[in-house]
Amino acid sequence: TCHIEIVSNTFGNGSNGIWIQSENANMIFQNNLINNLQGWGIQVSEYNYNALIANNVISNSGVGFYIRNNDGEFMDNYRMENNLFINNDTILQLRRHDQVYQSFRYNACFDFDTLGNDTNYFGRMTQVNTNGDSCDAGFNIFLDPHIASLDTLDFRLYLDSPLIDAGNPDSAFFDIDGTVNDIGLYGGPYGVLYLHPQNVGKSDVSIPEGFTLDRPYPNPFNISTNFSFNLPAPGITEINIYDTIGRLIFSDKLEELQAGSHKYTWQGIDSKGRPLPTGIYYFELTYKGAKLVKRVVLLK
Repeated sequence: TCHIEIVSNTFGNGSNGIWIQSENANMIFQNNLINNLQGWGIQVSEYNYNALIANNVISNSGVGFYIRNNDGEFMDNYRMENNLFINNDTILQLRRHDQVYQSFRYNACFDFDTLGNDTNYFGRMTQVNTNGDSCDAGFNIFLDPHIASLDTLDFRLYLDSPLIDAGNPDSAFFDIDGTVNDIGLYGGPYGVLYLHPQNVGKSDVSIPEGFTLDRPYPNPFNISTNFSFNLPAPGITEINIYDTIGRLIFSDKLEELQAGSHKYTWQGIDSKGRPLPTGIYYFELTYKGAKLVKRVVLLK
């Protein structure tokens, strides 16, 4: 029996993802990003091996998890836990959906077309988890994960994310800070510590057509950086700049601007005019309640 670990990789931009197929092996597949696939993200075949598939993100793909089960003998050897499925066509697909699969647990699923063809408990809300959120019998949740940005594949969790501490509570799955597993890319013993953004850019107001914010230039910057934006109609705009833990460090409310293109220059200072240290900052532009955000790096 051999032991295989596939950890902290990125796969994507093709037809299909990872096909796990081996005999007499123990496999760990954790903290990987699988993105933008036409077919399945992860496929397992029915062989006599154990596979722990945990804390991965499967996004923007066809089928998230596909089991090529024939007789079901080894189906529950494939433990699928603490993963985030987001913006996929189908979450869980079985080759033979008449068989029961019970090891799809503590996952988060959001923005999908169909759950799949599993006929067991998956997707049937029957209880709540320790966070008080509705879940099925496998503790799978189906809520907005509150990630930093799907567009830029930034899967850091906001502090109000329902994925925090929603993974398998067994200590073997604890995050590296000793807390209960955070579902998603950075949770678990193979995860990383990071600073949670705090709702920067979150708004219930839809982005108006024609309201845009370009990438800052230069970025990284040392003395000053420029943000170009466009307004579809006259209006008051507000600029807020946050650090990586969500603290507001600079704010500027502009007078009503005319429709069209505008440029704002920031000198890397806080609201009191003090120079800021090297770091990552978030530039948030608000217009009629809608918000756009760009990340900028200050290097001293």
